[in-house]
Amino acid sequence: MPGDSCIVCGNSRKKTPNLSYHRFPTNPVKRSLWLQVFEIAPEAVKHHTRVCSRHFMNGDPKNGPQANIGKRFASPIKKGSDRTVRAVGRQQSKRIQELNSLLSTSSVVGSSSATSSTSSLPQLPTVIESPAESTATEAEPLTAVIGEQLLDNYQVIDLPDESSGQCSTTADQQLVNTALLARIEFLEAEYSRLQSKKKDQPFGIDQIKHDDHLVSFYTGFPSYAVFLAFFQFLGPAVDKLQYWDSKADVRKRQRAKKLTPINQLFMTLVKLRLDLKVVDLGFQFGVSTAVVSRFFTTWICFLYHHLKEIDWMPSIKQVEGTLPSVFREKYPSTYCIIDGSEIFMETPSDLHMQSSTWSNYKHHNTAKFLIGCTPNGCISYISPLYVGSISDVELTRTSGLLNCLEDKPGISIMADRGFTIRDMLDNIGIKLNIPPFMEGRKQLSAAEISEGRKIASVRIHVERAIGRIKSFHILKHTIPITMAGLSNQIVCVCAFLSNFKPVLVPPAEASCEDSTTSDVDDYFAECSESEDPDEETQ
Repeated sequence: MPGDSCIVCGNSRKKTPNLSYHRFPTNPVKRSLWLQVFEIAPEAVKHHTRVCSRHFMNGDPKNGPQANIGKRFASPIKKGSDRTVRAVGRQQSKRIQELNSLLSTSSVVGSSSATSSTSSLPQLPTVIESPAESTATEAEPLTAVIGEQLLDNYQVIDLPDESSGQCSTTADQQLVNTALLARIEFLEAEYSRLQSKKKDQPFGIDQIKHDDHLVSFYTGFPSYAVFLAFFQFLGPAVDKLQYWDSKADVRKRQRAKKLTPINQLFMTLVKLRLDLKVVDLGFQFGVSTAVVSRFFTTWICFLYHHLKEIDWMPSIKQVEGTLPSVFREKYPSTYCIIDGSEIFMETPSDLHMQSSTWSNYKHHNTAKFLIGCTPNGCISYISPLYVGSISDVELTRTSGLLNCLEDKPGISIMADRGFTIRDMLDNIGIKLNIPPFMEGRKQLSAAEISEGRKIASVRIHVERAIGRIKSFHILKHTIPITMAGLSNQIVCVCAFLSNFKPVLVPPAEASCEDSTTSDVDDYFAECSESEDPDEETQ
């Protein structure tokens, strides 16, 4: 029925009753603009001809007709086919021609004022490349083609001031509105593209490798160069890992779809360093929680077996070469400082294990380990984990430390009061330096108090070394039962990785630049005045 359908797209009141249908304006200028935008011959417009509201901004004809709003006659061709791509290209070519005709229509009103006003407006290029003629496999949106050229030629498009006499015609307003609309839609498309690109690039070492502060925060290594050197030190085995709970026939196919080995190591270090939840790691790295658990378990075991093969016990000559001045003056024969430390464990369901792991000192279920560090703060020994109720003496006897010291007679060991192991050390020719005991007396002598203060002032470095190990936050929190099987490997890996930080106590007679090179230098980074570069961020 006449007046019930749109002459532009064919919509009808019956099919789309939610739309409104509008007559062509009687104003000659507006009518001419509608005819030009919709490409309709004047004689084809009758008194009953209508245009639906889809072809106007916000559905209001007062905003002027928009060639790039609403669709032309729909095509039954399926999306994605070659015919659809060609049809879209033809439509975009027509719309580009429409915009070019609008941009060159300075004579729409034929007045000198219109000419002067349009000359002050920013002009688009007179020739816009048609996407149908480009070599791209997919047709770009019209707004992207127009908006990209707008962005290349004009960074800002200023609206003319009506009070100054500019933009005095509807044609000029239409030109400005079309240009601004194209640029807005282009920027929106560009924002969507960048957002999707950001989602396609999950978190990885490449995003922070230029910021050593972030590298230290996420991995514990002082710089990206040290992190990369450590990864290269692991060798070609990183490409041949047999992943935990995975089958050999699908291992290569899974790796091709997931993280690269260097990002698998990075994710493992982030878990150790920050103790993030598995769900959080999976979201950041773009993998599932099962993949995170598989990678973490595999890499912890791999690092543990790889690092424990290194002889972390330095020779006596190496220790003497890096002996700090405070030890050289007071305790020159000191080889290492030992102490015990505990980590919290989730309460086990077995009553016997609850009793064995209970620590009266921490008032919690714990696992205990023995640590030894050189006088300058390097971790030289780490024992396996034992139940939290074990004493310091029994811990030293069963840990295997004495077996490592049998070939080093004449040295001295420094410890806390709880390590009453003098008889065990005398059997292998090693001296023990511990603070003096009361031994039933009311008070210590002045000499004993002075000796105890001297020992405490230098023994504090082992506490600082333990603090470095526990800068890996996974050891600060309670280890769940599900991770108890990996707790021994986690503690050892964190202890060995802490040696890559700057040395705690500088050598005696040399600065960082003048210090003599030795094998122990392989365990340290360059000397630094700060104890831990990550303390500020924690």
